[in-house]
Amino acid sequence: MSDAGRRSEAITLWKENLRQSPDFLPSLLSLAENAEDAEAIEAYRKVIQIRPTYVAAHLALGALLAKSGERAGALVSFREAARLDPQNAAIFERIGDTESAAGNAAEARAAYRKALELSSTRDARKRIGGKLRR
Repeated sequence: MSDAGRRSEAITLWKENLRQSPDFLPSLLSLAENAEDAEAIEAYRKVIQIRPTYVAAHLALGALLAKSGERAGALVSFREAARLDPQNAAIFERIGDTESAAGNAAEARAAYRKALELSSTRDARKRIGGKLRR
């Protein structure tokens, strides 16, 4: 069986499991990580309903929403992740990237400055500094 066939079979099994146990977090996470974007968005939202403090779910949801052009929703997810993990430079960089893509230069710069302040590696500081200079 091909990788695509195994993936499709796994998705079918996770969905069946969720029909029986709609709040079973491992199946929800597996589905969210492997489904197409719209279905993954729905699954991450359900994960967040069950475990609202799960930072990785907020980040993944934000990334999917940003990818689909829903910048406002992406920012809500990224900001919640930042509230939950305020020392995570990568989250603030994502906020900056999303604000920049939306044309919100002042908000992007503020987020990049916070990311730069929190960054612990030279490479990250260089990358974020470059974004600030744009």
